Amino acid sequence: MQFLRMVKSEIRRLLSDKRFLIIFSAVLVLFIIIITAYLLTVRMSPELPETVDDFDKLLAGYQKNYEYYRSWYLYEIGEAARPEGVAAPDWMTDKSVKEWMDYYQCLLTQTSWHPKFDFFYEFDFYYKSSAYRGVGAIFWIMRFAFYPLIIFAIISAVISCVAPYDKGIMKNYLAAPVGKRTVMGGKLFVWGLVNFALWLLVFIWGLILGAGNASAHVLFYSGEKYYSQPILATFTLVMLQMLVAMLFTGILTVFIGQYIKKPLATSAAAVFAVIFILCLCGLCFLIEPWQLVQYPDYGYAKYFPVIGLYGIFQNAHDYRLWVALLFHIAAGAGMAAFIIIWQDKNLFISRRKTLDRGEG
Repeated sequence: MQFLRMVKSEIRRLLSDKRFLIIFSAVLVLFIIIITAYLLTVRMSPELPETVDDFDKLLAGYQKNYEYYRSWYLYEIGEAARPEGVAAPDWMTDKSVKEWMDYYQCLLTQTSWHPKFDFFYEFDFYYKSSAYRGVGAIFWIMRFAFYPLIIFAIISAVISCVAPYDKGIMKNYLAAPVGKRTVMGGKLFVWGLVNFALWLLVFIWGLILGAGNASAHVLFYSGEKYYSQPILATFTLVMLQMLVAMLFTGILTVFIGQYIKKPLATSAAAVFAVIFILCLCGLCFLIEPWQLVQYPDYGYAKYFPVIGLYGIFQNAHDYRLWVALLFHIAAGAGMAAFIIIWQDKNLFISRRKTLDRGEG
């Protein structure tokens, strides 16, 4: 009961600042309107998208290309003689011979034709038919929404769970018959609701923009095979990763705040932690950190906390996606439990001193 009262009290406190809510909502709506206007008007190719009149003929073409790249792949690994009577593939392309072979093998498994887009190769508005504007909008959100949401999670965590201690507001909470653990638990819960609400707004916004191309599929390459997945399912999984990253980063911020205690210093430390992880990831995989920020194209098998949730492991069949999510959820839950328990640290210190004196 005390926890529910604390949650209600925290929600009332947030809703009481009408001026802040109006300004924040107006700015958020303005940004959404501006970005939506851009996505709906950005120049795209006027050409009509490709159509398929004979699906069996299309599959026959896929089979021919598959056999072509398979023959060169077997030659490449020394299991077959060099193919004769056909030109060698272009070895300078981004995709290897094996990847092209796996690509066409994936296309052969399709029971019906859908427009397909490769997630690991950037969607370019200018060279795609305007009929795929919904695909471009969803790709745009998947590309650019990650870090703004992370920054919001950090700022909101500091305002909700760190600043009240520095400003002395917590005295008002603790004046009531509510324990410190209940107070922090309630504040963390309401903070999570606020972040979920913002995430849900972005998620619904993306679904609306992409609804016109719901039949499109996204292709993923695992290094061993290609997978095809509906674009709205891909968007849902990528957004789920963003939500987990938001909550994890926010909890990490509050965790840091238990020791630093100052709001500005806590915010700087949390941002530095994310930047440090980003740079460490780039160093380990010999990639410039700013390339990681530009687009999640640094490889299907490279994983780091927080950064590892930025646009990789998006295929539902890839077990690493669920391992990554469960790791963040477990680590975040552990930090949250520590934060709540830590609120009675003085009691633990007192008990420890008593045990040290042999009075326990």
